Amino acid sequence: MYYASIFLDGTPFVEETFTSFIETYKPQSDPQTYKGGRSTTLPLAASLLKSSQRTGFYDEFWCVYEARSNPVQLSTPLDIGLYETTDLDHIDYIFKWFSEEYRWILFPWGGLADYSVAVFVCADRHIMDLFLDSAAHTTLVSCGGHKPVNDLLATYSIQERAREVFTGAILEEGAPSVGAGVWEACEAAGDELWVLWPMCESDLMPPAARERFDTKEVLSITLSGHFRAPIHHMWILAPHDAGSFRTLMSYFGDTEIVGAVPAGSDLNKLKTLLEGMQSSHRSDLAEVHRILEAVPWFYAVRRNHQDWPYSLFVARDNARVRRVAEGDRSGPTRLIACF
Repeated sequence: MYYASIFLDGTPFVEETFTSFIETYKPQSDPQTYKGGRSTTLPLAASLLKSSQRTGFYDEFWCVYEARSNPVQLSTPLDIGLYETTDLDHIDYIFKWFSEEYRWILFPWGGLADYSVAVFVCADRHIMDLFLDSAAHTTLVSCGGHKPVNDLLATYSIQERAREVFTGAILEEGAPSVGAGVWEACEAAGDELWVLWPMCESDLMPPAARERFDTKEVLSITLSGHFRAPIHHMWILAPHDAGSFRTLMSYFGDTEIVGAVPAGSDLNKLKTLLEGMQSSHRSDLAEVHRILEAVPWFYAVRRNHQDWPYSLFVARDNARVRRVAEGDRSGPTRLIACF
């Protein structure tokens, strides 16, 4: 068994947590930083963590680790493929390899900017508890002074395969396969879905899709601190088939939520969730816990407010996450990371 904790990256939180952890934990050997094919001493870690806060991305893969024996030059299998396509077999292998080779390891993963995460892996429960305790006591400076902030997405105890614990996946999608994996997962489970479509994006709706869905509801979304109108409307649509669903998912704005939820979702909970997500300036990854309290699963297309075509899928049911992550890869859809 080993343990993995996944955090939001791109904020001072990971840097502060890691600094506190090192001060509390007494390493048996000098921690090392790996970057550019070589290992160096620990102080480089702080500058690496700061680089993402400034730019939203790292120029190459790096990690901070404590070796189980004398530090050695790390080999090719370590590179998890930062910002690149991956698959569940590769994730299973890399996470387990990390847990066996090092006492602990911290590394960046996921997508660029809003979809960047940091992962801490170890095989010792005591070490993981120390790291989580550091996270729980991290405070950051805000306009109101110091306040507790915990950007922990998930902590997992993994028996053998990491794929069996994840609750979410980050996908890089392009037409015409946008949403294909989500539709396939619904078909396999024998259930239906609803499409979330902002009425302000109605002009983008392709004519071929207009007659291929039923309108179930119109939600009035009240926004706070938003640069657009304080109230706008969200269509709840039931697509007739996979083609109409994928066509709808291929047309989206840069900031409005376009995506899907299970058919029959509680509309009051959904309304509250969408209002919070649309009013927030944080990554949707920061809303994962609230999302899963409101709906069994949630899919959002291109919600990182940047130029990268990332989609987010989260679910209470790990089997559904695996099916989406393993979905049809014949088109331009790629798995970037799981969490």
